[in-house]
Amino acid sequence: MLVAAALAAATLHGCATPQPAEPPARWKVAEIQTEVESEDCCPALAAAGFALLAARDMAMPGNSLRIALGCRPAGDGIEVASMLQLKVFSRTLESETFESANSDTIFACEDGFLSLGASLFDLIRQVSEIQAISGVADEKLCEIASRRRGPVPLAVLMRALEELAVRNNTDCVAAVEELALSSSGDLALRAIGTLGRLKVPRTVLTLGRLTLSNEGSIAWAATYAIADIGGPDAVRALEIIAGQSVRPTLGLEAARLAESLRERGR
Repeated sequence: MLVAAALAAATLHGCATPQPAEPPARWKVAEIQTEVESEDCCPALAAAGFALLAARDMAMPGNSLRIALGCRPAGDGIEVASMLQLKVFSRTLESETFESANSDTIFACEDGFLSLGASLFDLIRQVSEIQAISGVADEKLCEIASRRRGPVPLAVLMRALEELAVRNNTDCVAAVEELALSSSGDLALRAIGTLGRLKVPRTVLTLGRLTLSNEGSIAWAATYAIADIGGPDAVRALEIIAGQSVRPTLGLEAARLAESLRERGR
């Protein structure tokens, strides 16, 4: 069936050299839950999750998929809303949960099944791309962060930033600085946190500018990232923030952080 085929395709995509003796595949699910909120849903849709049972062989224990469906009449068709929640294990055996939501108008049950299968395939492909980040070479990681080959999905960028910090890879810190200036708040916050963990002194200038952001969360995150970097430049930047910030509470915190760095000789 389509959903099972989609899962199998993603499994092959995520494992470059599958071996029969390998541990359970990280992409396969051991548990499927299907919830239907309306009797108007087609029987084929209500049972769609069970198509995944065909892919349960060698499933990673604990991996699970939850499918929630809601349906209502829409003119001559049926409006189907679906929520997919996929829980899988990372390469480090940490549990991660990924979700997607979709709404579509169908005119036959078969159309709804195809729509659900496509949504599931997109979700599994996203999981594959995100978790594959931990296995790429440093050069490829920097290529993703700098978006040299074109647009990169937000979730993939977020994971790439985390991986740069984990590896303490400063080869493409300029790309991280650019991402810290992003209009996406979530992406900017992740990049700011990465700069703080990479501890490259020259990035204090970029972070200092970000403390002037109209977004309070950005200003606060940048201030803490400066303190994480430490050093004379960080102390001076925090002193400036303490004296000039339009946010009194942030100014007080910057002064405290500057004093703490001085006491520790950082």
